[in-house]
Amino acid sequence: MNTSVPTPSHSERPPHLRRALGLWRLVLYGLGVIIGAGIYVLIGTVVATAGMAAPLSFLAAGILAALVGLCYAELGARFPEAAGAAAYVKHGFGSDRLSQLTGLAVAAVAVVGAASIAHGCIGYAQRLVDLPGTSIAGGIVLCFTAVACLRVGESVGAAAVLAALEVAGLLVLIVLGTPALSALPARVDELIPADWSAWHGVAAGAFLAFFAFIGFE
Repeated sequence: MNTSVPTPSHSERPPHLRRALGLWRLVLYGLGVIIGAGIYVLIGTVVATAGMAAPLSFLAAGILAALVGLCYAELGARFPEAAGAAAYVKHGFGSDRLSQLTGLAVAAVAVVGAASIAHGCIGYAQRLVDLPGTSIAGGIVLCFTAVACLRVGESVGAAAVLAALEVAGLLVLIVLGTPALSALPARVDELIPADWSAWHGVAAGAFLAFFAFIGFE
């Protein structure tokens, strides 16, 4: 009796991504998405929510993102397909409907994330040009949509260059703010909320900060 497993035809095989990216471009691309949404756009909102305990919110969000990232790494190694979360849901539950809903959810998150980041850039851009906020946000979305329409290697390469600029900006701020660290030992107690009600602000800040980590997957 022949017990060999038949090889699926070309049409039955799941689509795979062509290897067009290298390690450093992927690392810089991920950093660019995370840093752009987190430090430059959301940090003020997180601080307004969590107060002096905002670093705890970012720490909690970072830990959660790391755990989810490890899950993505494992799933990506097991199912190297060009569908991401939608493919993982399909393999896990065997449901095309759930897979489609997951794909729609991912697309919705991308749309909301792009709109949020474009809106967050308005304040920065208006310091350079005197234009309405809607025009600036719309222009940013159109500009980066054009970049995304390039081939994967070129679009990710452009994102990597922007990420390098973002990291360079943070390094400049760190150097300029280093003298203020001398007061940190005397104020370290302010980082830990004194009552349980303040921890609600930390949790809410962590929820917002987790959005800042979108892109790690």
